[in-house]
Amino acid sequence: MRVRALLITSLFLSLFVQQPQSAIALGGFASAPLGVTATAIAGGVRVTWTTPIDVDSGITGFRVESSSSGNSGTWTLATTVASGIRTYDILGLSQVATYVRVAATTSAGTGTYGYPWTKLYRTLTKTRSGNNIVYETGFGVTAGDYAVVNSALSFSRIRYRMEDSFTVGNLNYADVDFYKWAASGAPAETTTSSTLAPTISNLQVLSPASGGMIQTNVADMNVISSIATTAEYPNPISNGSGKVGRLEIWPWNYAPSASGLTPSGDINNYDFDDTSAGTSGFGSFQVHDITASLSRRTVFAWNDHSNTNADIGFGSGVTPTVTTDMEDWTFCGGRGQCTQPTYFSLTIFINVPVTPLADATPPTVSRIDSRALGKNGDTITISSTEVGTAYLVNQSVTVTNLASITGAASANRNSVSVSAANTNTTLTLSSLNDGIYNLYAIDSGNNLSTAVLATIRVDNTLPTASSIVVNSSGTAILLTASETITNSLQVTGIYTISDSGSALSVSSTSFSVNIVTLNLSRAIPAGATVYFTYAPSTGAAGGRWIDQAGNEMAAISTRTITNNSAAAISVALTVPSTVAKGASITTSVLLSVAGRVTFTIAGKRIPGCINRIATGTTPITVTCVFKPALSGRQIIRATLVPTIGAYPVTIASEERFILRRTSTR
Repeated sequence: MRVRALLITSLFLSLFVQQPQSAIALGGFASAPLGVTATAIAGGVRVTWTTPIDVDSGITGFRVESSSSGNSGTWTLATTVASGIRTYDILGLSQVATYVRVAATTSAGTGTYGYPWTKLYRTLTKTRSGNNIVYETGFGVTAGDYAVVNSALSFSRIRYRMEDSFTVGNLNYADVDFYKWAASGAPAETTTSSTLAPTISNLQVLSPASGGMIQTNVADMNVISSIATTAEYPNPISNGSGKVGRLEIWPWNYAPSASGLTPSGDINNYDFDDTSAGTSGFGSFQVHDITASLSRRTVFAWNDHSNTNADIGFGSGVTPTVTTDMEDWTFCGGRGQCTQPTYFSLTIFINVPVTPLADATPPTVSRIDSRALGKNGDTITISSTEVGTAYLVNQSVTVTNLASITGAASANRNSVSVSAANTNTTLTLSSLNDGIYNLYAIDSGNNLSTAVLATIRVDNTLPTASSIVVNSSGTAILLTASETITNSLQVTGIYTISDSGSALSVSSTSFSVNIVTLNLSRAIPAGATVYFTYAPSTGAAGGRWIDQAGNEMAAISTRTITNNSAAAISVALTVPSTVAKGASITTSVLLSVAGRVTFTIAGKRIPGCINRIATGTTPITVTCVFKPALSGRQIIRATLVPTIGAYPVTIASEERFILRRTSTR
């Protein structure tokens, strides 16, 4: 008879369009994605899904999350993807059981989460056989059935789906899922002391043969149904997510007395808070929505499964204020108050975690930026084909595996977590020794990539000046550095130069490898004592001397530098081309250094032009105005005695033919 009944049921089911788990979205939120699957792959889990039934105003994307326990508050966002995507690989996972879930997002926010469901039990018969529930082949409690063979499976959520129909093509259903209740230690107001632990064996439809009972509140219950208002089911089900539910599942008779759970029900009415008698075999499989005090009602009920006319209903059976009937459909079958469906089904599911496969494939790491030389504080950009960690390791370290890297001195390695594959990741150079570094990546399976050799040279050493000298022409100062240096602005105001106390300015600068040339506003003469100061803090940062890694040369305090100048002191004498006896003339001399100038003619000092002081900014001009007292060919001289005793006395001379006076007195 059982085989015949199942065959008839199968033929009846073929007349229906099978309805997947779906939802009516509330407030603009999408229902749960359908057909969520989780498949173990190397180092991760491949998640797939299909479009929710109800997308409201339109899907904007999907959230894919994972958890090692599957419990509330432990979910981690793996990714968000565009609305057109239906698969994602969560990579970088170790070989630990992993739960997954997917939700669609709309303009209202994140919708109901969908999970990969595994079917445990299914009955297609509303009336049990004696003391035993009649199950679909392979999904019952006999040896070889899936739940029996896999009784040790882990899970974190439970799903019930009840269906019935009165006419061909018209399927009613209600679908709920929720976190499993605590196996022990639950508060008395949420779980009765007689409630079975949530094991796979205890999730069967409890019968007199199995015994036991479940009476508990459940958290984060998602309610999904097709029930609005029909002739058979006058009170619609409130669809939604994140609800508080209550289960009342037992094989026994029961009474409307309070169970002690919170919230409590009506002791005069069969509702969401009844008490099992523990005897006889009436039976109850009820799920209630107890979220809101003013709208607590039954989601679905299957009672009296010993009777051919079982109590089957969706939504509340009656308005709770009417006490002549029962809110949870109790007695409706025996009284003939609920129509018997021509098709009935109850299916029980769990969400089973997936353990990623071992990953033997090493990642590939690459450099994104082009920085070849850097110092601590600089950054480089890298990318890896797998989630894991990237390492920058000094070439002095022999790298063979992860331990060889982590065992190296900390000053010879830096690392950064790679949280997403094939995504740019910034690695900061920090507290590293100078040297050449290789780049590696290691995935969550500790597979080591091939190195990117000599990816960067780290240079934290400040450049220094090995010599500072005046060039042979005296027109420039040459600084030889310990390494190649430059600056970007070529500014000149950060140097102070003087020769024997007379200040000079820098007119321009140039850089060639490790040589800096400071071109001077005038020549420094041979024998001058030259002082040099480099004060970078007084100028723009771009004008400072830096090496190729960006290390700045330290300031150079005032010091005496080597003077290689062979340039003589400049004394340039100017005399008018025509000179007449007794006629006033002006001669001038242009000097490169300060001192005193004496003018002479025919070897005799010219009155008023003796020891004329020459000071100020070079070149210095000194003049002499006089009336020649002689005629004929004469030598006019200007003799400079420099203020600095180290400078030589320098003479300039001009010869002129002095004309006789042409006028008479």
